[in-house]
Amino acid sequence: MKSIFIEDLLCPAKLNFILRVGPNDRRTGYHPVATLITPLDWGDRMSIRLGTSKATKIHLECRQLRSLPIEQNLIFRAAEAFAKEVGLNFEARISLQKRVPMGAGLGGGSSNAAQTLKILSAWVSQSPSGILISKTRLASLAKRLGADVAFFLEEGPAWCTGIGEKCRGIRMNSWPVVIAYSTIKVPTSWAYRELDNFRQKSQRKNLLLLDSRIPKWVSESSNDFSVPRLENDFEIPILHSKPSLLKVKSKLAESGALATQMTGSGSAFFGIYRTDQEAKKAVWFLRAQGLSAVFARTRNGP
Repeated sequence: MKSIFIEDLLCPAKLNFILRVGPNDRRTGYHPVATLITPLDWGDRMSIRLGTSKATKIHLECRQLRSLPIEQNLIFRAAEAFAKEVGLNFEARISLQKRVPMGAGLGGGSSNAAQTLKILSAWVSQSPSGILISKTRLASLAKRLGADVAFFLEEGPAWCTGIGEKCRGIRMNSWPVVIAYSTIKVPTSWAYRELDNFRQKSQRKNLLLLDSRIPKWVSESSNDFSVPRLENDFEIPILHSKPSLLKVKSKLAESGALATQMTGSGSAFFGIYRTDQEAKKAVWFLRAQGLSAVFARTRNGP
C-alpha cells in the first residue's frame, strides 16, 4: 500500500443537547441512555502518516499528554485494535494537538479514536487486496473502545441509544455556542455513581424510566431560530456534589446565553446564543471571570 500523510485533521468535540440515563444494568455494568449529540466545528487537531511495516508500530506525539502512558491513549488503543481486527501490520506516526480538555464531557478522546479508525479504514480499502470494513464492523470495533466512539463515526448530529453506540443520524439547526469550563474534572465512572446515589437518596423512582423517544422539537427544526429544550440527567447530581461548578453555569447565563446546560457527565457547560457576535462577546466576558471559554458552532450534517 502507498504511504499517506494527512495533516491538521479536525477531531470535533461534541455537546449533548439531551442526555437521559436509565438504571444501571447489573448484568453488564452499563446504564442505557437516550441522547441527542451534535458535533462542533472545534476540537483537537490530528496529523497522521501511515505506511506498511512488518510489525505494527504506533508512534504518538502529544505535548499536552506527555504524562499519560501511550498504551492508555484512545488513539493508540484504536490503532492497535484495528490492526488486530483486520490482521494487517502498519506503521503509524501520529501527532495530536490537544485542545479539548479531559474530564469535561466533550468527547475529545472518543473523537480522536473515531478519526483514527476512519482514516485506517479508508487507507486499507485502497490496498491492493481492497480490504473493505463495513460500517457495522467499524461501529462494533468503536463500541469496544468506548460508548461515544461510535457517534463520532457519524458526520453530523445523531440520536443515540443503547449505551450510546446505536446512532441514528438526524438533521438539526446549527447554533452559535460557547463552551465554558474550569480546572475541575469529572471522571465518567464517578459521575454515574453520583447519579445512582442521588436517585437512591431522593427516591426518585420515576427518573429510572428511560424515555428513548426523539423529542418533537428536533424533527420540527427549521431555518427559523428557536432555542432547543435541553435535558441532562447528570446536571443536578453533579452540581449537588460539586457546587463550585454552579459558577460556570451562572456566568454563562449572565453572559447572555439563551439556554445553558452541562454536556455529558461534566464538567464543561455550554450556552446557546442568537448570533455569532453575541457568542464571541460572551467568550471575553467569561475569560474575564477566570473561566476557560471557546466559541464554536454546532454542525448540522455532513
